[in-house]
Amino acid sequence: MKHLLPVGFKPFEHIALRRMLDQFDETGGDLVLYIPNPPYRCPPGPYERAAMLAWRLKTKGVKGKVIVLDANPQPVSKAPGFLAAYNELYKDYLEYHPNTRITGLDYGKKLVLTELGEVPFALANIIPP
Repeated sequence: MKHLLPVGFKPFEHIALRRMLDQFDETGGDLVLYIPNPPYRCPPGPYERAAMLAWRLKTKGVKGKVIVLDANPQPVSKAPGFLAAYNELYKDYLEYHPNTRITGLDYGKKLVLTELGEVPFALANIIPP
């Protein structure tokens, strides 16, 4: 099984993404989402994705959480709304870590390497810069 989610920028990646998420629903665990510094497509997109993933875990009763590693000091778009949703609606399903840059990935050990340490994952969605 692959451990990295397609980013969803290419045609038909959404189909692979859906299949991987369906498998994840059965096993659970931590899903790491990395948001780089801009520029990238659709600035609110990764923050919306994080909320949608947390909503999915919450409504389907999946055991696990979304860990958002954001290279930025706060969401680059609509920060008050996203932070409120993360802290109020999804506090048990989402951890938001601003100012966190990744330095590498260890696919074999399922670890995202950051400047602050290692973050284990069952599934990761790394948005490229």
